[in-house]
Amino acid sequence: MRSIIGVTDSPRPPFRRTIGLYPTRQGFAFAVLEARGLLVAWGFARIDNAPDSAFGARVLELMKRYSPAVVTVEDGSNQARSEKARRRTARIVEIATSRACDVRPISREMVRRALSLSVDATTYDVATRTAELFDELLQHLPPKRRLWESEDRRMPLFHAVGLALGATC
Repeated sequence: MRSIIGVTDSPRPPFRRTIGLYPTRQGFAFAVLEARGLLVAWGFARIDNAPDSAFGARVLELMKRYSPAVVTVEDGSNQARSEKARRRTARIVEIATSRACDVRPISREMVRRALSLSVDATTYDVATRTAELFDELLQHLPPKRRLWESEDRRMPLFHAVGLALGATC
């Protein structure tokens, strides 16, 4: 094996791009991670009240653009999610499977484990830890919500990043 400045010719692990998708009422949040922990892309796809077919088309467009090897979604244990969100999560799984992607349902516990947080950590704790890992997300971190406030519209972005990170567990 040749070595040039500490780099050897040993085989590297295969490149595996991961995309985390989190459906919302307005569309979905997404985060694309490379195997080495690099946040490639993130954002929101607004669909508003479009039918599920339009939702599926946007997901397919995103998958064609980034060609993920792994697609992560919520595992379905969150009973507070709406029927629409569950239906759209199932649609994501359908599309990912048709594209021969490895589909991984990720639980809240897996996200917290990937971020080295306790199982009692709040979603704000998850968002804060995620923003610490990826400086580019700091500007999107909402203030901590008070009990009577609803969740900030930026939080799904942190859910999507958490789902992508959860695949590392």
